[in-house]
Amino acid sequence: PELPEVQRVVDPLAPAVAHALITRVELVRCDILDPPGFDLASRLVGRSIASITRRGKRIVLCLDSGDRWFIHLGMTGRL
Repeated sequence: PELPEVQRVVDPLAPAVAHALITRVELVRCDILDPPGFDLASRLVGRSIASITRRGKRIVLCLDSGDRWFIHLGMTGRL
């Protein structure tokens, strides 16, 4: 997706999940993690989402811990 498509995902998502607590993580494809083998679930569960922004073609979730989680929409443009 191009920048406008990514922004169209971020705009409604930001107010909907800002300050939400992450209670569960379901990772469908482990092969897309970078670095490989990273325990994403343990880093996300129990954290809250401080804000959501966009950087280039990636969605950036800023967590209360100061960590950032980058999401790329891939070829579909869907989250």
